[in-house]
This record gives sequence, C-alpha cells and structure tokens, in this order.
Amino acid sequence: MRRKEEQLLMPFGQGVWHILRELPQTPVVVCWIEGGWGSFASYRGGPPMKHKSLDRRRHIDIAVSEPRVLDAAVLADHRTARAALRQACLDCRDWLGLPVPEEEKNEGMLDEPTVEEAPDAGAESINP
Repeated sequence: MRRKEEQLLMPFGQGVWHILRELPQTPVVVCWIEGGWGSFASYRGGPPMKHKSLDRRRHIDIAVSEPRVLDAAVLADHRTARAALRQACLDCRDWLGLPVPEEEKNEGMLDEPTVEEAPDAGAESINP
C-alpha cells in the first residue's frame, strides 16, 4: 500500500524473495489494483480505516499477469528479484493504460496481463 498519492509503488520487501528462493518453482501472479487511493482502506486523509466512511460502490480496475516461474538468475539476488517483481507490477499498470514514469518503464518479466473490473451498477467483467 502506498502512503502518498504521488508514490506509485513502494519498494518490495525481501519476504517474497525468501519464499521464492526456498520454493523456486512457485508460480508468481503479479497484479495492479487501481482505484483504491482515497478508499476506506487507503492512507489518504490518515491511517486506513480510521475516521473514514465506508465506500461501497468504488470503481476498481485490476490487471493480472499470467502465472510464471521466475528464472534462477533472477532469484539469485534479492535486489534483482524484487526489481523484477516491481517492474512486473508497473507493467500491469501500463497495460491498463495508466501512465508510468519514464524511469520506471522497462521490459517486464511476465506476459501481458488479463483485466477485470470490479462489478458495480452496469459494469461487466472483462477477460480478454
């Protein structure tokens, strides 16, 4: 979760790398969830779920990558693995048509994601 509106994505911690290093054949599914900033559970306007009203009809867009096993070379170093996962997240954002800062754009490690939209009045799920 980001703590500031201008911060797209916080750096990944080492936990996911430790898990994948121990279980290197584990498929990874990366996603980007757009539309949560300003929600009941976001940091906008204070800590999540504190002094905020519930928002039941919030529009959320989600881009989900295909499951992929990371290469051993990527998993060899925690910085490389964390950077690859972060970039895969940003690639999902880009796939939704959302801007990504130039310094963030690189070739992703995963295939193109699929897109789903949260159902609200009149919305339908999309799965190209």
